[in-house]
Amino acid sequence: MKRTTKKQLKAYCERVTEWVERFRLSRWSVVVSRVDLVETLAECSADTASMTAKITIASYMQDSDATEDVMKACAVHEVCHLLLADLMAVAYSRFTTEDELRREEERVVLAMERCLMEVKSWA
Repeated sequence: MKRTTKKQLKAYCERVTEWVERFRLSRWSVVVSRVDLVETLAECSADTASMTAKITIASYMQDSDATEDVMKACAVHEVCHLLLADLMAVAYSRFTTEDELRREEERVVLAMERCLMEVKSWA
């Protein structure tokens, strides 16, 4: 096991911030930190009522996981969870209407569309 470095944490924070901006999730207050995690490399916990989120990266990783590519992928993956936070809250709500689900689905699709349209090449 290898401890994630300050440099890796900084790069992870920058990637999280980049994707929060790309998905236009600026209404969220996001804190990024390094914590001890078991059986996972990163996590996202979001509170839709307060619009706060904590996105974490593991303090320790296997050498094979502590690569720049894995760290970038983890950042994007966790921000995708944040993108879906409102949809998940609606889905778990006891009194969710079909219109609420469709509205949240459309919000996510539009965010994904904007990002995908920015991709210059699919290769």
